[in-house]
Amino acid sequence: MAKPSGPECNLNCDYCFYLEKNNFLEELRPLHMSDEVLEAYVSKYISSQKSSEIHFVWQGGEPLVSGIEFYERVIELQRKYRGDKTIFNSIQTNGTLLNTKWCEFLKSNNILIGISLDGPSFIHDKYRKNRNNEGTHSKVVKAIELLNKYKIEFNVLCCVTKFSSKHGREIYEYFRNLDVKHVQFTPIVERIPGISSEKLNLKHAIPSESEQLDFTEHTVIPELYGQFLIDVFDEWISNDVGKIFISNIESILPSWLGLENTMCIYSEKCGRSLVIEKNGDVYSCDHFVYPEYRLGNILDHEISDLMKKSKSCGFVDMKQGNLPVVCLTCRYLNICNGECPKNRITQGSNNIENLNYLCAGYKMFYKHIGRYMKAMAKLIANGMPASRVMELSEGPIVVVSR
Repeated sequence: MAKPSGPECNLNCDYCFYLEKNNFLEELRPLHMSDEVLEAYVSKYISSQKSSEIHFVWQGGEPLVSGIEFYERVIELQRKYRGDKTIFNSIQTNGTLLNTKWCEFLKSNNILIGISLDGPSFIHDKYRKNRNNEGTHSKVVKAIELLNKYKIEFNVLCCVTKFSSKHGREIYEYFRNLDVKHVQFTPIVERIPGISSEKLNLKHAIPSESEQLDFTEHTVIPELYGQFLIDVFDEWISNDVGKIFISNIESILPSWLGLENTMCIYSEKCGRSLVIEKNGDVYSCDHFVYPEYRLGNILDHEISDLMKKSKSCGFVDMKQGNLPVVCLTCRYLNICNGECPKNRITQGSNNIENLNYLCAGYKMFYKHIGRYMKAMAKLIANGMPASRVMELSEGPIVVVSR
């Protein structure tokens, strides 16, 4: 994952944990990656991959503030170094800067767009505001209309807060009415700063903050997040399997097939998705871009060496190594694997150290969806479409093994 503009953004979303990183990344003040850093990144990333398909993911901050000219240079360098490999690009954007010129560029280069939208205006505009403290919902909807007009493939990233978690069905139906085909729901979990965070002048606590700290007012309550996922799932399983793709569901389905989860937060190990800042500094994870987790700089190291360093420093094994006993004996361990280490920040009501903050919500969700996931896994294993699971509402499904 690349941060070509670092924490720079044209919005000022209340729950954003990345925007404030300018407070301790002063050397990143240039607007975007220099050509030297960009070329080193593109060439080294392509050469480090054994696959015939290479995926570049551009995020922020707001990556579009770097301008079209920057991404034209990206495409130029990718063509220079790709050899016989196929290159794919995706950009995660808040959508407010998209216009016809951008869409023409995105379409001509087959770039996938991830667009941030939290739901209807009364939900989205509560936290996602511009620098004038104005809601941005109308601009994001216009951006989606443009993407549809130019037939640009896109998915939606929806942040779930304490406020929005009570509107699961409403948010899902809203996306369905917008003809959104791919969506990912991301829970907002942030704490107020402790001593270490205050030294960095941050308003959100860093993951390694060991103090018992209060959560921010927008942090989702675990049980409410679990119910949110259940409400979304019930709508999806009744009407939209095979029509709408929800990564929170699709990514854990392999667990019921005995395979590894496809989303990093649910995988057994961390550290396989490095992030590069605009000055070339590389970190083990998007959620751990803090001085103590810096691995090195792309100008000085090969990516393979940075991966090895991520493993040798213990980051890769952090997920399994810090699991509490209650997780090791949990029936759902192979599904969540303790989820993201950044959320292991509470001792909980039972004083269980390193227990994931969202654990109670996930257990609610997994228990609710279990029979459906098993049915879909059996359908897939027998060469039948998973969408047949929607027939469960009418009665039992009989699957004859081949």
